[in-house]
Amino acid sequence: MVPFLSLLGYDLRYNRPAPVIGGLPFSISHRAGEAEDAPPIHIVGARHDLDRLPPSGRATRLAPHSLVQEFLNRTDALWGIVTNGLVVRLLRNSTYIRRQCYVEFDLAAIFDQHLFPDFVVLYHLLHRSRLPHSSADAHRCPLERHYQTSVEQGGRVRDRLRDGVKACLTRLADGFLAHPQNAELRRRLTSTAADRLTPEAFYRQLLWLVYRFLFLFVADERGFLSQHPLYLENYSASRLRSLVALPAAYTDHDDLWLSLQALWKLLSDDTPVQQLAGRPPRRPARPAGAQRRVVCAVRL
Repeated sequence: MVPFLSLLGYDLRYNRPAPVIGGLPFSISHRAGEAEDAPPIHIVGARHDLDRLPPSGRATRLAPHSLVQEFLNRTDALWGIVTNGLVVRLLRNSTYIRRQCYVEFDLAAIFDQHLFPDFVVLYHLLHRSRLPHSSADAHRCPLERHYQTSVEQGGRVRDRLRDGVKACLTRLADGFLAHPQNAELRRRLTSTAADRLTPEAFYRQLLWLVYRFLFLFVADERGFLSQHPLYLENYSASRLRSLVALPAAYTDHDDLWLSLQALWKLLSDDTPVQQLAGRPPRRPARPAGAQRRVVCAVRL
């Protein structure tokens, strides 16, 4: 890993002795430069799982990933790298406690399978010029600037999404309540019998429906579902978008609702979806214990 990282512009310096923060030792193997506060680069053996404590024989407090993450959280360093030679992870200072945050590259898969596009992404993210030189310029490095931009954009998206979800809930509730065939729904909302549907339960069902819409729109936008003409012309989210601009589409007929129910039925059973997409059914599940390789994974 030292020669490999040197090709990415790193001049690694071995940490001897281990840094001590708040009275606790952090046995991080290297740092990315001469400065004492250069980004941490922790390299462990290929047999070490980054998420587990190393085997007995060497005293350590934390798993390799947790060690680097705690070091970032306790110091002014914002970015760091941890690797066992098979995978490499890019970490940032994070306030998340219950889940990990990182970008991971499967080096073994990238080089064994000659996955050049994945290596390009690795090069753009992990090159030494992307990380800070020291804590002093940590907030000005390219990685941090991109991170802050994504946070700002994500905040604006969430604000718009919240307003859109609120409007969607109102429109759906009004539509369901006003539809002439939903007399049973109106009765249950106003009933005092055992089958009464409370406003809170009605709201949760509407919210569940909105989440389904969001899943459908995102998956369809990214081409995850199908490019088959049958799907695109009769079930896709792009078809719904095109109908929004057509006044003639605003009727009391329930054909659009029925088509959505049919699509959700297909999505609940993988085999019909594969047939609709013009592809053969998926292969049988891997045997128990078989490993699945992820080349590039983002954990947020």
